[in-house]
Amino acid sequence: MGTMSMNRGDTPLRAQMKRSLSMLSLVSGAVLTTMIVIAIGATALRAFEASAPITEPAVVSLQEYLAGHPEAAAELRTDPEMIDHPLFIAHHPGLRRYLADHPAAGAEFKSHPYRFMKRVESD
Repeated sequence: MGTMSMNRGDTPLRAQMKRSLSMLSLVSGAVLTTMIVIAIGATALRAFEASAPITEPAVVSLQEYLAGHPEAAAELRTDPEMIDHPLFIAHHPGLRRYLADHPAAGAEFKSHPYRFMKRVESD
């Protein structure tokens, strides 16, 4: 970054303030640009997730598992995002085994938990 020249009436403090304001302007512009890029990326990700298919075999498979595990089913109905929480999975070893045995169903559930759980409940 180049140096700013001091005008005749500028004191060293005033010149420093001008340099600081100039730097602040550059930094805030970079921060704003970063925030916009993140927002666009998040919007694109949500659009992709919303369009990602939920397959019938995955839904049926999870329905069958949850029918035999009412405690896990009730907790997932309340908060489907718990499917991705390590402590929740540790508390439900059967679910851990199910996810290991059915990786496609687990991946679909984790990629859009609310849509997946709504589909499990509606079928």
